[in-house]
Amino acid sequence: MQGKATLWRHPIHPMLVPFPIAFFVGSLVADIFSLLGGSDFWTAMGTWLIAFGLVGGLLAALFGFVDYLTIPMGPEVRGTATRHMAVNLVVVALYAVNLYLRWRTPQTPTGYILSLIGVLGLGYAGWLGGALSYEHRLGTAPEQPAGQVPAGGRQRARAR
Repeated sequence: MQGKATLWRHPIHPMLVPFPIAFFVGSLVADIFSLLGGSDFWTAMGTWLIAFGLVGGLLAALFGFVDYLTIPMGPEVRGTATRHMAVNLVVVALYAVNLYLRWRTPQTPTGYILSLIGVLGLGYAGWLGGALSYEHRLGTAPEQPAGQVPAGGRQRARAR
């Protein structure tokens, strides 16, 4: 079941989510280096990674929301999708507060705590997203009988 947010029949949302995940996890790594006595470089790096993560997260959320509205789902799957969306929005809100705090006071302990909570939230949201993809098959093309190629696909010759 695929939504309408696709590019050449590939769902866009899962193509985008690795970027904010990497940026947000990277900000936590930068925070750890900063706490271990790193230079101001790590403090600034963590702040910029959060900013880039917010841009990427909002872009991924846009395409995820299109999928949410256009993929037909039963009540159980819709509930999982709603939790996935809600947790991700809370994570983005936490990082927005985090960016605001860091812009004012770069080495704020509250920012470090928010980064840790945000990464834990990302882990839970990712687990829910995995359930949507791998258990409920959202964002995937329908299975084809053996030997058949989906419409518009190409079958490659097998090397013998």
